[in-house]
Amino acid sequence: MIDEGFNTEMAVDIIEKLEDGEDIYNYLQSDEYFKNFKNQLSLMIEEKEIDKKELQKKLGRVNLNNWLNGKVVPNRANLIKICFALKCSQEESDLLISKFAGEQKLNPDDLDDAVYLFCLILDISYEDVPLYLKAKDALVEGNQELSNYDIKNKESFIKYISSKLTNYESNKDKKIKVLKYVMEHPKMNMGLEYSSKGITRPIAEFMYGEKDSQKAMDRLQKMLKGKLPIRKDEFIRIIIACGYCGVEAIENSGNEVSIFSCIDEINNKLEEAGFYKLYARNQYDCIYISAAIQTVINEETSLADYLKELSVLFKERDLENYVIFDE
Repeated sequence: MIDEGFNTEMAVDIIEKLEDGEDIYNYLQSDEYFKNFKNQLSLMIEEKEIDKKELQKKLGRVNLNNWLNGKVVPNRANLIKICFALKCSQEESDLLISKFAGEQKLNPDDLDDAVYLFCLILDISYEDVPLYLKAKDALVEGNQELSNYDIKNKESFIKYISSKLTNYESNKDKKIKVLKYVMEHPKMNMGLEYSSKGITRPIAEFMYGEKDSQKAMDRLQKMLKGKLPIRKDEFIRIIIACGYCGVEAIENSGNEVSIFSCIDEINNKLEEAGFYKLYARNQYDCIYISAAIQTVINEETSLADYLKELSVLFKERDLENYVIFDE
């Protein structure tokens, strides 16, 4: 296995030399370079000496087996449940949820996440979390006593949640705010139509192809209204479509033009929205690193065409799950 020092700079150096989808495919198959969610989950179970049968009782036998076999990456709700089952620290939960699963890490400025963090840090069982969430709702409604709630560390909980009530921002609101800004303030005109009202058909076609553009527009409008969650892969597509990793954008900001400065532009917006930056040892993220490179160095290559090419190739090899492309 390659050591932990393998980073984005090394990945870019390799990816820049790959000539086509076949080369990308072969690169993504190499266990030498990648460390995915299933690997990290297995490692944490082993390091914490947790009995798998006990985990199966808490998480479900089928679910746990699917996650360990890499058949599916759990959604955020299940990731939080896993963190409780593994008795993770805040740092461990951040890595598992954000770095290895691509979801938004637990955010102390989001009231629900603040409750999860409080319970996780104090080793309160996952089964008791719903009671703390109800107690949080009572505090939001102005009940500062919580006399009807039999919870541990009540005074600390009241103080912790109350300190966040004056200036909190939900995860959903945070993502939507950054997404709207990106779409309303494109850094580089890539020959697409931009609008202060959000997504337009040319951007949707650039991201998803002409065939799926209407479906993409409907989905993206729902995301902007908070009716659908914003996924990391979709967020990256929008960043690229709005020119945040384009050469012209880097030049205008006064920075030296390089692939790394382009990737930095993507990472800045990902972190603003609460996502983990592009991780060189994750196959999904490496696909988008390669996509950023291709759309920057080849103006005739659209993001949709490039991802379609990879998607078709991977499906032929029964590896469609490598590309988060189809719903």
